[in-house]
Amino acid sequence: RRFHRALARATTRSAAGPSVSHVAALNMVAHWLPNDAKLDAAAIVFDDRAMRERWLPEVVALLTQGHGRLLGHRSTLVQFVPELRLCARVDLHLQDEPQAAARTVTVYAKADHEYAGSRTQAAMRALADSRAQAEGRLRTATPLLWQPGSGLHWQHEVPGRALAESQHH
Repeated sequence: RRFHRALARATTRSAAGPSVSHVAALNMVAHWLPNDAKLDAAAIVFDDRAMRERWLPEVVALLTQGHGRLLGHRSTLVQFVPELRLCARVDLHLQDEPQAAARTVTVYAKADHEYAGSRTQAAMRALADSRAQAEGRLRTATPLLWQPGSGLHWQHEVPGRALAESQHH
């Protein structure tokens, strides 16, 4: 029964082929990325067309004060904990206005199984507006947008160098 419910929910084929598998001997139902039992946003992040046509226009409008356009994008999954949370780095190639030079902006799309994006955005906004942030004692990502229809909350990239790019001595 769990398998049939999962099949009804999972609609995106994985790179390996199936969206969901059932191993009866183990009484196991396995979801294949981009499908997830609790995170519908996983399939959205992997759907370039849906991102480009439905979710990214609002992000681009905020980044360009409503005058820009998306020229292209690239999504990279940077963290995924099945059924709990995900984080995707999204590099946006955009124009701020019709005659402007193209530029690349990096934002992050995050989702969690609790659908807590609005609370997360409020907490991040409070941190971004805090005295500690203004004085440079705190450095956190600035919230950009909560999209309840996708389950994604968006934030700006934190300035600086990624830990993965740091050299260890």
